[in-house]
Amino acid sequence: PASAGPIERMMPMMGMGRSRPSMAARVGMMMPAFEHVEGRIALLQAEISIADAQIPQWHAFADAMRSAAGSMRAAVAAQAASTSVSVPARGEREIQFLSARLDAMRTMHVAGSVGHMQDLRLTFNPRQCRKSVVEHGKFHA
Repeated sequence: PASAGPIERMMPMMGMGRSRPSMAARVGMMMPAFEHVEGRIALLQAEISIADAQIPQWHAFADAMRSAAGSMRAAVAAQAASTSVSVPARGEREIQFLSARLDAMRTMHVAGSVGHMQDLRLTFNPRQCRKSVVEHGKFHA
């Protein structure tokens, strides 16, 4: 409001004076990251121009992406389904969620550094290597 002082007017802009978003709201904010994994896979495949000879390695890497996304989807669903509001229960839910996130990150790290992505990158031509590293920084091994 116009009658509010400068500090009161700044608080909403700084995210102050509002309660923390509910767990359901935070879960809703995270959904798009893994709900669109098939679109992400298709986009990467097209932009990197995966050749027919690279399809077996590509499928192995794409399956790792799907697995990581599935783990995160399950963790978020479990977190959203929990109705407990006690502090210890919320802490336990957060630990379970973060553990699932860490597992998903490990899956992609292994796929990228020593697993399926490394196998795929060994088949890349120079243009595909540049495309995967420059335009998809998180994608390269």
